[in-house]
Amino acid sequence: MNVIRQWLEHHWYDFESDPELLESVELFVPSVKGKNMQKWARTMEKIISKKKAAVEDVPMPSFREESPPVEWHVTHDPDKYSIMTLHPIEVARQLTLIEFELYRKVQSSELVGTVWTKVGKETSSPNLLRMIHWCTTVTRWVSRSIVEAKNFEERTAVMSRAIEIMQVLKQLNNFNGLLEFVAAFNSSPIHRLHHTKQHLPDRLVKGLKECMDLCDPRLTKCLEKLRSCDPPCVPFVGTFLTNILKTEEGNPHLLPNHPEHLELINFGKRRMVAAIMQDIQQYQNQPYNLLPVLDIQDYLTGLNPLEGRTEKQFNDHIFACSLEIEPRQAERPARFAKTMSDKEMKSPGIVPSKKSGKTLFREESRMSLFTPNSTNE
Repeated sequence: MNVIRQWLEHHWYDFESDPELLESVELFVPSVKGKNMQKWARTMEKIISKKKAAVEDVPMPSFREESPPVEWHVTHDPDKYSIMTLHPIEVARQLTLIEFELYRKVQSSELVGTVWTKVGKETSSPNLLRMIHWCTTVTRWVSRSIVEAKNFEERTAVMSRAIEIMQVLKQLNNFNGLLEFVAAFNSSPIHRLHHTKQHLPDRLVKGLKECMDLCDPRLTKCLEKLRSCDPPCVPFVGTFLTNILKTEEGNPHLLPNHPEHLELINFGKRRMVAAIMQDIQQYQNQPYNLLPVLDIQDYLTGLNPLEGRTEKQFNDHIFACSLEIEPRQAERPARFAKTMSDKEMKSPGIVPSKKSGKTLFREESRMSLFTPNSTNE
């Protein structure tokens, strides 16, 4: 009974992710007999009630300063949202809020023993896999947005807008989001678009270089920036996964050079893994003082760049689009008609506005989860 009590008290995440397991324990606890055992049972029932209440009653984050006002560009209409009609600052903010929530939900149990790489990973590491899938989706969305802008001027504008979003992600210390965009720019279909890159404004060329330099292949500068920044932040989870894999695979589970009947657990290895877990957890507790805009978040979480294609079909499609807009060895990019308005193409910039955060528009998106009187017009 004490083992079950400790399990409930200190490893509640096992029961959160497995309702059948929790139901089995809830059925078992009242069935125990004997005065001493029933005392244990009452204790466990209290623990279960407390844990359930804690999940249902998540405390609202409170901040000393008012959240910055929501930034808008071309439209408030969710049906017209795109990378070009939304404000780059707000795209970066909403991406950051989504990604912080994904990161916050990753549990230590999803990482121990590299279970995210093994059979049953969908059950053992659901939050981690959700975050990995999200990262891939964002990278594909950025790549597709650029290469499917066939008109040269429009494509330059889309690439410029993506760089602006990257710059804001960097300002927000969202290293995970930054890596998603860098991955798109490093992909072959985007990397080869030399004509488009040559027409970027100098300030954006500089901004792109700074982001790319920060996210060098070894991520040395990115990790240094992470360790020196003040939370909130969203670390790149892939770095932690790599470190766990190296630790798990590079160190034996049992200590060597001992007789077979003395199999000693390698606690040095366990301490190294635990240290990585602590690194992950220390960034999960400080939320962002930003207003969630639910319509924008719905748009972003509903992105489906594959649209029924397999991964190979998607990659082939993106590369074919890249070749169509900038053929190999072409002296100039191919010509296509414009489809965007001048207002969409003109950047609103990435300097936050000074207007009051309390100003709302009738057509404005559904607002903050953190403000009880959110609009829903």
